[in-house]
Amino acid sequence: MLTKSLQIIDIYIPRILGDVSANTVKNAFKTLNIGNVIDLDMHKKKNENGYYYFFAFIKLQVWNTTAAAKITNCLNERSIVHVVYDEEACQYWEIKKHIPRNIRKEQSIIGSIATSTKNYIDNIAKQLIESNEYVSGLTQQDRLDMITEYEELEREIFQLTC
Repeated sequence: MLTKSLQIIDIYIPRILGDVSANTVKNAFKTLNIGNVIDLDMHKKKNENGYYYFFAFIKLQVWNTTAAAKITNCLNERSIVHVVYDEEACQYWEIKKHIPRNIRKEQSIIGSIATSTKNYIDNIAKQLIESNEYVSGLTQQDRLDMITEYEELEREIFQLTC
């Protein structure tokens, strides 16, 4: 079944049904051969319709199993995975990698700087093009190529930081 612990990961479950207990969460990870919950920090919240639900931060000791490997691979590749914890009731959790608040802020700042820079460049380009005083050796295709290249670079930066 399991041999030894591979690693400890921090995950986040944004929505857990209001009738699901902390023991249910802990037992689900064991039953599914994923790992052992070392720390579980569940918070109760009320949605817009007045129903309660939980969100949780979990420190998980991942086992050396096929199920655990699939989940950690998905989290590493996409930062999100769905785990069915009650097949009969078709209940699942959306599990995300937990990113500490200070790192999320840094990523947000980098994203807003990139957006601001793009907007600034777009505005200058628009002003220059609209004023017939600007003369350039660039063709319209050159401009389109530069915009495309910029957008590709922006996507690469976003992928590296998110």
